[in-house]
Amino acid sequence: MGQEKQLVVATINELQENVELFYQQKTEEALQQFDGILAKLATMIDVLFQYKTSHEGFSLDEEKIKGALVEAMNALEERDMVLVADIMQYDFVEYIEGLLGEME
Repeated sequence: MGQEKQLVVATINELQENVELFYQQKTEEALQQFDGILAKLATMIDVLFQYKTSHEGFSLDEEKIKGALVEAMNALEERDMVLVADIMQYDFVEYIEGLLGEME
């Protein structure tokens, strides 16, 4: 497994643990953990963009990623933690997991 793919897998696994905290209504713990994950998410997204640049057939949809993150931030502002978890799990994590199949 390539270094880029390993980073994406590790970040997604950590994010899924965080999503579980949101679902369990452990809001304070979930928000603290999410704050720590944000930098890793930014790095992962940068890696995906770089991967797309160097791999012509890689079907990364920047707008889909941006849209999911904007929706999650809006839900955070509204303090709707279950919606944050749903967006991160079903709109973001599942999309990124689908991309993993295209990575070396």
